[in-house]
Amino acid sequence: MNLFYRGYVIHREFRSICYTVFGRRPKRVELAACATTREAMQWVDHHMVQGEPAPIQRSQLAVS
Repeated sequence: MNLFYRGYVIHREFRSICYTVFGRRPKRVELAACATTREAMQWVDHHMVQGEPAPIQRSQLAVS
């Protein structure tokens, strides 16, 4: 499911409990992960004032 909010995309996988916030066009990089849609919308509102932040860094699991 995608929710378009103020130029950002809040995405939720059907079996996920996490909402992912993607940035504005044209790149739409992943910016944040939130627990609820309300929290994601508040995140967008808060960060719109400061400008678009850098994408979040995902840590990779070490496989031995």
